[in-house]
Amino acid sequence: MGIKIEDLTVTFKNKVTAVNHVDLEIPKGIFGLLGENGAGKTTLMRVLTTVLSPTSGTVTLDGMRYSERKFEKIQRKIGYLPQEIDLYPSLTVQECLEYMGSLSGIARQTYKERISCYLEKTNLSEHRRKKMKQLSGGMKRRVGLVQALLNEPEFLIVDEPTTGLDPEERIRIRNLLVDFSEGRTVLFSTHVVEDLAATCDQLAVMKKGKFLCP
Repeated sequence: MGIKIEDLTVTFKNKVTAVNHVDLEIPKGIFGLLGENGAGKTTLMRVLTTVLSPTSGTVTLDGMRYSERKFEKIQRKIGYLPQEIDLYPSLTVQECLEYMGSLSGIARQTYKERISCYLEKTNLSEHRRKKMKQLSGGMKRRVGLVQALLNEPEFLIVDEPTTGLDPEERIRIRNLLVDFSEGRTVLFSTHVVEDLAATCDQLAVMKKGKFLCP
């Protein structure tokens, strides 16, 4: 599973260019995307998840070029943890994840087993009966990561997955991503150098819509 980005540009209606004629290849394993807020990382990830169409350029996923008629097929291969997440505040953690699992088309028994597995790996098992609105910001992000993992995607995109976590939980999540990346592709976007140093062999640095070190 490889991702190839060629001459990609995203310009918004206000004439701001968030991604500016970039080229990048993302191989299997964990690939880091480093940059400060406003660098263009989130815009790039929205293109990769088919949420946003680029102004120009191409993206290819495992040999399949992004186009609107292929979005549904591409989306089945992708898991995404966005930077801002708000998952059904009145549902419990378990209810929320079961609902997300049901939307993904996974068999009920399969997604229930995966929920239990990933709640254990993210240290959330004892909180499964709490309502989402009762959780801290860091705990919500961990629930968000679990939902991104439920369909065991070939291409996982995580935007600031360790925000709001204490040092022990940061290490736990980093280890989970390393294990999950075996045979898959994980794009790990953050502004925290330590997280990428501990997990990634390869990375790209983004600044003002361009890559400094692809």
